[in-house]
Amino acid sequence: MTEENRRYRSDKKPSNKAKSDRILNYLIGIVVVLIVVVAAFIFTGSSNPKKVANEAPKETVKEQVNDSKTKDEEKKTEDAKEDKVDLEKPLEITSIDSLKESKTVEITKGTEQIVDEVLTDPNWQAFPTKQQDDGTGHTSSYDEKSADWKEKLSAMAQITALDDNDLIIWFIKNNGGPDTAIGTISSKDKTKKYRVSLKWENKKGWKPVKVEVLNQINGAY
Repeated sequence: MTEENRRYRSDKKPSNKAKSDRILNYLIGIVVVLIVVVAAFIFTGSSNPKKVANEAPKETVKEQVNDSKTKDEEKKTEDAKEDKVDLEKPLEITSIDSLKESKTVEITKGTEQIVDEVLTDPNWQAFPTKQQDDGTGHTSSYDEKSADWKEKLSAMAQITALDDNDLIIWFIKNNGGPDTAIGTISSKDKTKKYRVSLKWENKKGWKPVKVEVLNQINGAY
């Protein structure tokens, strides 16, 4: 082998090595890029669940607030319905004590010696009338055979829970106006004694406005 050939081969070897180094560098670069991409994907993917996890309780809290609001509104609606029913429900009177149990009744001490207690209540309703009243006028009657007189007596008996078969009428008279009346009634044994003031309401009937619990009949009329 000539000197020239040996020199040629000797010059060629370094060229192949340099080429191999370049390829190795390329491969290393690709691997690095892949590592970076994979790492970025891992970190990016793991951050999203945290965000969702953080947001989920907010939605739950919001739903709980909405549920609470709904329940409060439903309760208010139910309370309003109950109040409405209480106002519209007919007055059920079984005794004078049932009048005193009302939340709206006002009980005061009588200013007269014969009066123990005075009961008033703005929620007392007029007892329905059967008279033909067009609202333009009403004629109060004290004829015991008239429908108006009977309705006066019925209103007094019902508001005091006195039975028609256990009733003494001491008097019923005008109370200072054409649409007012006052009367004293008692049980037959005189253990229950009352003086009742009435007011006529157009198209409705006689409405009790005051019930006085008496301790005696004398001086009550």
